[in-house]
Amino acid sequence: MKALKEIDISRQLKAFFKGSFQVNKPLCGYTSIKIGGMAAVFLEPENNIDLALAVKFLNSFEMPFRVIGNGTNLLINNGRLEIAVIKLSGLFFKEISVKEDVLYMRGGVSLPHLLNFSIKNGISGFEFLAGIPGTSGGALIMNAGIRNPFQPAITAAPYLSISDSLIELEIMDARGKIFRLNKNDAGFVYRGSKLKGIIVVGAYFKVKNKAKGQVAERIKSFLEKRRISQEMRVRSAGCVFKNPMGENISAGALIERSKLKGRCIGQARVSDIHANFIVNRGNATFSQVRELMDLVREKVKQDSGIKLETEVEIWNKR
Repeated sequence: MKALKEIDISRQLKAFFKGSFQVNKPLCGYTSIKIGGMAAVFLEPENNIDLALAVKFLNSFEMPFRVIGNGTNLLINNGRLEIAVIKLSGLFFKEISVKEDVLYMRGGVSLPHLLNFSIKNGISGFEFLAGIPGTSGGALIMNAGIRNPFQPAITAAPYLSISDSLIELEIMDARGKIFRLNKNDAGFVYRGSKLKGIIVVGAYFKVKNKAKGQVAERIKSFLEKRRISQEMRVRSAGCVFKNPMGENISAGALIERSKLKGRCIGQARVSDIHANFIVNRGNATFSQVRELMDLVREKVKQDSGIKLETEVEIWNKR
């Protein structure tokens, strides 16, 4: 990365950037687990033009950048990160519209807002996202979803994912160029995609029209299932590990079978309700959570022979 003083960042950004920005921005308040160090610069662009200009500016100084949504499946190092962080928080990035059976939404739309829009407009297809507090862009990159609680685990398609009804994406590459990407070219897999390092600025979905009451009831059903099985009002990063593919058992069940519920390292604790959650009981650090994750992975491997793969996204210092 080329040398760039804080005063130079501020002076040059003020010359063209219409959104808001801050140098040396603490990130702990932007993650659901409330852990995170300091970003060299934090940018909230006004629109796609502003976003593209910011990306080109950062590239000119060889400064790496990452996009943060609602920080719900994210663990950030406590130290200083020599990166820029971009958040699509402006009203422009929260647009949703629907025409006949195609819904379009921009990358900053929160999933709770999407569900409220679905109820008001009688749109079905996103109900299973109830209780997930992320944004559409982050959800697509992670291919967010759940194991279908209304279908047996042995069915051919036991998981519901946000990419299921996707038609195509609008993405911005690392040079600030926007183009469309077909669903089949995005490389969607269980809890993942080939979209890492790409900014999702919009997406088109095929949807079904249903009575508003039906959509609301289905959302309520999924939300109740989630409330029973997960801690929803604690500081956590959501599910830490992916469910092992090809195994008729979840990561949470494997962790519970290894008697790890309630295990603590410092202020980091394996949830007593959902063993695949690690909660921040107070002032947990990045290192404590990572150490607890390693302990869980090693114990499960020892007990079951299954190596758990991390689902939560981890940002180290570089």
